[in-house]
Amino acid sequence: RNFCNKLWTASRFVLMNTEGQDCGFNGGEMTLSLADRWILAEFNQTIKAYREALDSFRFDIAAGILYEFTWNCFSV
Repeated sequence: RNFCNKLWTASRFVLMNTEGQDCGFNGGEMTLSLADRWILAEFNQTIKAYREALDSFRFDIAAGILYEFTWNCFSV
């Protein structure tokens, strides 16, 4: 339940703060801050570890990887 609430709150925050912004979807040049580059690096590491867990059919580890990223990196 707490994890779902964390996801809900984080998604509402992102949607509220990016409303009406391009966010790079139209292929335009984006200037990334240090924090942006950090979270993207963490996200890319999470994707790599998640795919490795799924490829080895370790769904428990895959779920834990998503949980850890969301709880400890994305929603800090």
